[in-house]
Amino acid sequence: MKIYPCCSYKVSNYSSFDRNKPHNKSGECYSAAKQTESHSPYYEYLKNSVLFKGKGYKKPRIYLSSKYLFIPKSDSILRRGEKLRPDKTDYTREEIKNILSEKTADECTAEYLTNYVSELISENNPDSQYIKKLLELVYANKLPAGVLLNLEKGLEVNENIKRDIDKLFECYREDKSVEDAFVPVFKSDEEAMAALNIGDVCQIEGNDRISIKKNENEIEKLFIGKKTCLELFPPVERFLYTQSKQQDCYFISVFDSIYSNPSSRYKILGLFNERKNGKVDATFGGYKYVGSNVSNKDFSRFVLKDISKALNAARRLHPWYMSYTTEGLRALELLNSEEARKNAESKINKKYHLYKKLLAQSEDDPILLNDFQYSRKEMSDYIALYEASRNPRKIISTEDMNIPVFNIDYGSVLYGLKQLDQDSNPKTDTKWERYILERYKEYLERTGKKTVPFKEIVPIETYQDIFQWEISKDTPSPYTYGGNSFSVFGIFKLPSILLPLKGSEMADRLLDMPDINKKLVLTCSTSYENQTKFNIKPFHSYSVTPVQRGKERHFVVKNPINTAQQLEMTKDDLKNCFNVVEFGLIEPLSFNLP
Repeated sequence: MKIYPCCSYKVSNYSSFDRNKPHNKSGECYSAAKQTESHSPYYEYLKNSVLFKGKGYKKPRIYLSSKYLFIPKSDSILRRGEKLRPDKTDYTREEIKNILSEKTADECTAEYLTNYVSELISENNPDSQYIKKLLELVYANKLPAGVLLNLEKGLEVNENIKRDIDKLFECYREDKSVEDAFVPVFKSDEEAMAALNIGDVCQIEGNDRISIKKNENEIEKLFIGKKTCLELFPPVERFLYTQSKQQDCYFISVFDSIYSNPSSRYKILGLFNERKNGKVDATFGGYKYVGSNVSNKDFSRFVLKDISKALNAARRLHPWYMSYTTEGLRALELLNSEEARKNAESKINKKYHLYKKLLAQSEDDPILLNDFQYSRKEMSDYIALYEASRNPRKIISTEDMNIPVFNIDYGSVLYGLKQLDQDSNPKTDTKWERYILERYKEYLERTGKKTVPFKEIVPIETYQDIFQWEISKDTPSPYTYGGNSFSVFGIFKLPSILLPLKGSEMADRLLDMPDINKKLVLTCSTSYENQTKFNIKPFHSYSVTPVQRGKERHFVVKNPINTAQQLEMTKDDLKNCFNVVEFGLIEPLSFNLP
């Protein structure tokens, strides 16, 4: 069923990009019919082919990559390797194509990548030199070719990546230890405090776990060893993320904002724990030391046990589901997916038991529940569906999905019911759509309200039918497919504030706050139209980092589709391109909000 509204649906301001999310250009109302979408030729090839060669390798990597992003551990970015040419600066088009033909799965992909990589590095400016170095790392089998995807002409290379590349190539050139350069060893906390910058990690002699300089006055011990840290967050790759089919830009933008900010990086690294047997777990609640033992900070949180095993299993089942770079981000993506699914399935199970209880206690028809009148037939059918499948994954809880809550008006309800009456060949059994619309019609008539929010627990086929959205086998958890950054700060234990960028005095004061990076991390979400000047995409979330340029405050903006590059904006640019800003408070009790 397609719902075409009269006054239509209204989407909330904080929505993020979802390619199938219904909207129109007005930013106010939208239709739930499937959008048309144009893709570059590359994405058509991507759908039908494995991007990266992994043929001939029987065992997937434990860390750093997957079977379709295969990089042998012996050639990891932490080692020098025989193929690397640290001082190579010139590449012909033919040489670029030869490199990419070897690193990609088909000639079409290689040709597509070659065309725009050649154009980018032909400019011969400082940024093109860094792209050449990324190409060299791809050539040496130290980075996947995916790092070259979605690069754009005119954008600067991410400053964090530049610093890592400079340090990394210095190690390669002078045959220094990459591990010691990025995780140095000190004799004491005092020595480390004097040598490190905020956000840097180190190892203190006598400790099997690493430590991080949390702020100017504190070195904090983490829960993973040196090698594990570098495998989860290798140099260069730790700042370089390429979004996958999961469409979780809102999650990656928050991750990037937190990890890229030295003052909040400990929030990410503290989510991993390496057990004595070498297996690594992750939880959003994080970990703490109790004496010499490590325990969860929040036992109510889902724990992803043995992330290596879990990630390899997920890759086999859903090869396009996780980001194409650092293993640390991929582990947290999977953790987010599993936790969201678990929470949603718990809610579905509770509703099943509630319906059974209500049917047993009441003989009325309809039955009042949360201001809505449910028919006994609807409740009975839901119970029968649940019991027949015994699989909550066949039922979706839209309340738990990271999609914007939208409101259906009375005209849309009437039109939807009319469509059901006229549709002689429905795509699926339409009884669930009818249940929803008739319940909403009664509610609007009884209360006199203008709209009703769509929050339902329905069969997955019904959800697909209403929204014309294909949930494929490569989407193991639809609850993380598209969403808003504001909801993500909480899982990283950062209290958050959501504000409109225009007309908000509070937003202006926070964006102008001195030492903002020590107090806040932030992301911005776009509204409904492309911003062609900066090539900002609609329904998309971006990480934002404030920087001081003399007396002026600017903002570095990164697209989670590929964080290898960045663009810099003024506050006015930010307001023109984005509709809302999401703040995460690093230390909410250490200062007063302005």
